[in-house]
Amino acid sequence: MPQTFWSRLWDKTKKDPLIPIGCTATLGCLGAGLYAFKSGEKHLSQRMMRARVLAQGFTIVVLMAGSFYNMNIKSSGEPARESS
Repeated sequence: MPQTFWSRLWDKTKKDPLIPIGCTATLGCLGAGLYAFKSGEKHLSQRMMRARVLAQGFTIVVLMAGSFYNMNIKSSGEPARESS
């Protein structure tokens, strides 16, 4: 039986939970920053945009770390983790 989009997304989220957390933090900071900009709170808007950059950086570091980890497992000949 083929998996649906949501079941695959849930499986990947269980496997690597930090990536969705980073993406959600990025989206939350972006939304809050845009709302603050629209309502005229320039200082808060700047702070939220800086937080967004940090959240994006965190997400990219986690993606790279996971890629290097999986590369090292495959090159060492050990079986990769299987999602069940």
